[in-house]
Amino acid sequence: MASLFLCLALASPLNAHERVVLRILNPIPKGKKIIYLHRLSGFPATIYSMKSDGSARTPILEGSIMEMRPSPDGKKILVSAGDPEENYSTEGHYWGPVHMHLWLMDEKGIRQLTSGNVRDGAASWSFDGKKVYFARASNVEVLNHDELNTGAPNIWEFELESGKMRQLTTSEDYANFHPRPSPDGKKIAFISLRNPKPQIYIMNADGTNEQPFIEDAMFGNWSQDGTRFAILRGQPGDIFIANADGKDIKQVTKTKRVVSEPSWSPDGKKIVYAEINPESGSEILSDSTIGQNRNYVRREN
Repeated sequence: MASLFLCLALASPLNAHERVVLRILNPIPKGKKIIYLHRLSGFPATIYSMKSDGSARTPILEGSIMEMRPSPDGKKILVSAGDPEENYSTEGHYWGPVHMHLWLMDEKGIRQLTSGNVRDGAASWSFDGKKVYFARASNVEVLNHDELNTGAPNIWEFELESGKMRQLTTSEDYANFHPRPSPDGKKIAFISLRNPKPQIYIMNADGTNEQPFIEDAMFGNWSQDGTRFAILRGQPGDIFIANADGKDIKQVTKTKRVVSEPSWSPDGKKIVYAEINPESGSEILSDSTIGQNRNYVRREN
């Protein structure tokens, strides 16, 4: 894997009379890099690339972007963005676009993958780069200026070559989202809200045999070799690491300021994440060297 990913975003109202579309600013840089999403004052949000020391900060894509995820080889970026046919700003939404769809940026440009009266997001790649997994909330309905009603989010699979889609979870009563397939492609870890506290469940790649995986955990990610699974507890909170079976959980950070999912470096020695700056309240990009519990700021936004 040639790149790391991180989302840095602070929610804020949209600007009045502003129409937002996706616009490519630069090609995706080659080589090792950190890719992150920057949004401080509504839209447009911007995807940036930078080197691991915080230098060579390069804007890549801007627009109505809510989330993004680079491919395992670092050559493509999967984006969850608002429907460009909607004018979001006239309704004064505080929670972003009404409808969200998946888009794919590569060396050829950008193309839309999904559509409809849905909100698609929390997406991830299979480790071979042939499939993407995401959460879909259907039957979107605007109730008022700050309230949106949808069906319970469920997990879907999308085959990039064929365009075929398959629904993997079918809950009508609780949300299943944030799917993260294992490196061998046999399992999918995901967040489920079927219990009072957020919990990570795990299932077979075809959606069968859902089982509890890690309790009291939010966002998580597999290490490149599949032997470890990093999680976030609390929001803001701290990062912990479990074995592949969800056991032997150890704490990595001790700041209680982490606000993003943890992202592994390709060699499995570092985890990159966003945390709250205690002085300004803004979000900063940090990393932790595994085994040394060492954190330091890469870039403040």
